Amino acid sequence: MTFAEISRRNSIFAGLGMASAMASLPAQTATTLKLEDPKERAKVRAKIVASAADEAVPAFYRLHIFAYMHDKNLVPLYTMNNVAIKVCKPMANGNTMITNYEAGVYCKFDTHEVLEKWQNPITGETLEPWHFIGRPISVEIGPDDVITGPGATLKPKPMAIETVGDTVVMPTMSGFSYPNPFTPTEFPEDSSGPMMYWDSHYVYFAPLKEVADPNVLRASASIQFQNLVSFQPWAGMGTRSGRSWGRAMGAKMKSLDEIPAAARKGLEQKTPMLFDLANWPKGRDDAEEFKKVLRAKRKKA
Repeated sequence: MTFAEISRRNSIFAGLGMASAMASLPAQTATTLKLEDPKERAKVRAKIVASAADEAVPAFYRLHIFAYMHDKNLVPLYTMNNVAIKVCKPMANGNTMITNYEAGVYCKFDTHEVLEKWQNPITGETLEPWHFIGRPISVEIGPDDVITGPGATLKPKPMAIETVGDTVVMPTMSGFSYPNPFTPTEFPEDSSGPMMYWDSHYVYFAPLKEVADPNVLRASASIQFQNLVSFQPWAGMGTRSGRSWGRAMGAKMKSLDEIPAAARKGLEQKTPMLFDLANWPKGRDDAEEFKKVLRAKRKKA
């Protein structure tokens, strides 16, 4: 969905940060979850987000994307069918290393109809969507934070965990910005400006019974997130004031076989690497690939 190395693939890990759970959960729940023990706390976090075991955990999302233009209601743009596969590796220190593989396909708004062409409802221009293929990104899930590389821009901010009845609710928030790889100088009609801005808010809903059970290393979870992001270059919004606003809902899956059939067809067609991680195009750079498309388009014009 984005075109920089520190892109939405980093924002997916905004959903990995969490607050000190002991301060926000009722006393009897904190005792049950053994959150006073850092290793147990790290395990709880990992199994809500993905798994504390050595395995790959897929999740499917429907991301509905709108234009926020400041002076009107949200304008529906398109929907993305999105799959994230988190490959988990327990570490000797009690933490979990997670490598995220993710890709998505743009569809006609609120449908599974894959977009080959898309008419921008604000400009009227007809464009070709740039379906998303992310670069694998790894993070270490610890008891109180997400450990990233020294050059990482994303720094997840923890929020209080709550229990509502028999459900553990784990929210997070993150905001970051970086120089736009599509500069206004080279791409005046496509760039949203000199900087890209990204705000992302996640929440996981997991059964308390599974989270509290030490024998369960992979809790089931429903997931919801919202993004407020600078317009992407393929959308043809240029430097118009505003951002795209996305609302997603989904869940962790037992396997890729649980992808809705209507969505799987388009994912297999446009993002086959989701079904063959061994041959994921790890060297692919979305920004550079799309720059080639824009430069070829300009040359042809």
